[in-house]
Amino acid sequence: MKQVKHVNQAPEGADEKDLFRSDWKEDLDDDNRKKLSRVQRNQKRNFWIPCLVVAIALGGVSLGAAYWMDHKESSNPIVQLQKAEEKQYNDYVNWVNNLEKPADWDDETFETLKTAALNAYSTADLEELNKAVEGDAQAAAKFEGQTEAKVQEPIKQYEDLFNNASSYPANIVALAKDPGLVAFVLEYPNHANDSGTDVTLGDVTQQMPDLKTFDQAWGYVPYRDSIMAISGGAPTVIADVFSYCLDDPTITPLSIARWAKEAGYENNEVSEAEDSIFSGAALTYGVPMIPLALYKTQITDHVSQGYPTIIVTGSYEAPKYYAIDSVDANGQWVAYDPTTSASPVTLDPDTTIDTVIKAYSFW
Repeated sequence: MKQVKHVNQAPEGADEKDLFRSDWKEDLDDDNRKKLSRVQRNQKRNFWIPCLVVAIALGGVSLGAAYWMDHKESSNPIVQLQKAEEKQYNDYVNWVNNLEKPADWDDETFETLKTAALNAYSTADLEELNKAVEGDAQAAAKFEGQTEAKVQEPIKQYEDLFNNASSYPANIVALAKDPGLVAFVLEYPNHANDSGTDVTLGDVTQQMPDLKTFDQAWGYVPYRDSIMAISGGAPTVIADVFSYCLDDPTITPLSIARWAKEAGYENNEVSEAEDSIFSGAALTYGVPMIPLALYKTQITDHVSQGYPTIIVTGSYEAPKYYAIDSVDANGQWVAYDPTTSASPVTLDPDTTIDTVIKAYSFW
């Protein structure tokens, strides 16, 4: 005869009052302990089955809600546009960070250009799209009818530079060590073998202009063994001084460079001889000039009296040119450096004088 199971009942031999003792189980024999174990297992099973059912039901609701939300997002054009813009940005950042340095670029130039490339990406649209997704109707209205992330023009220039590095001469790319010249480097393909643009300077009657070799009006023009941006220091400082001395805004680095080529000074700007591009230009343009002895006191005296002064530092093989405009309250020379965006610069006469190989004062 089949034995009847007494489910959820206390085993025989367990007095009801004993159930309140913490050690009442020790009074049970083996059979009753087994019966008690089965009762407890059944109680646990009866507890967990409803819990499992509830958990499955909640999971189904969550999956359904997630599906509904995902379906809702996939049909929202603003959400899709935001995802596309975010992907474009992340892809670009990852591309820049994983670039390999071209063999003929130096590390400093490479890192400067990578930083500039990352900073060039405008996140304005992405920020507005994030607002639109959060419910900002005004932000959403800006993207009405737009279905794709816009390609940013500055980014295309960096992509061209890094993907076609061999098309950019290394000495021109090296200009980008100065962050102020990055834009000049990026524009190089549009100005290769440029002949320059004739321009008129602004007011040169009150202040000597601080002209730059890398101005796009003349910076790409071939000069000496390179281009004006790299090798045009002498014509540029002459234009600084002469346009001011003659109150003539048509005297530019480009016009001086053209004259230097015709007069034979392009490849013989300065030497130990007295004749130089400066003496030749002074004679041609009618600007009085006096060569100065290489003493800091004499240079300081002439500048303090208001005479624009050009100094040549370095060596005759690799000269560097400055146009000194004034002397500051600390006795430092305030000079224009035509090859850098950080100008004017202050030069310490005590240390600079040891590097000066020529000095000329004009009026």
